[in-house]
Amino acid sequence: MLERLAKSATEMVVEPKTVLIREGDRADALYVLLDGVVEVKARGENGTRTRKLRTMTAPSYVGEIGLLQGVPRTATVVAKEPCRVLRIDGDEFVAALSETPLSASFVSGMTMRLARTIRRRPSRSRASGSRSRRKPTEPLSV
Repeated sequence: MLERLAKSATEMVVEPKTVLIREGDRADALYVLLDGVVEVKARGENGTRTRKLRTMTAPSYVGEIGLLQGVPRTATVVAKEPCRVLRIDGDEFVAALSETPLSASFVSGMTMRLARTIRRRPSRSRASGSRSRRKPTEPLSV
């Protein structure tokens, strides 16, 4: 799997303020942060204001949730400083995963990130004053 992903990866150097992922766009790639720092921010479901969700430093990755869930991006990822990233085509990433069982560490990391994303997104009902939680079937991505 790693050999396949390495062959399909494109190394990029991006300048500060470069948008790697834009909220609402189609999920088309996974980005592996090799060097640098990125900021993750989102408008959320109500779309009224953008808020910072987290800052991520290398080594890390972004974009996996949208690819695996098959949904548009739910956050914007912007370079805070010069960054070196690997861009892996989404179709190649999903195909490689389907050929190889997921490692426990990947599943654990993805589960923790998905849980953080769910906790930080206001539910539609909360925005209208209710305290009920978001339906678990609503998709999320980054």
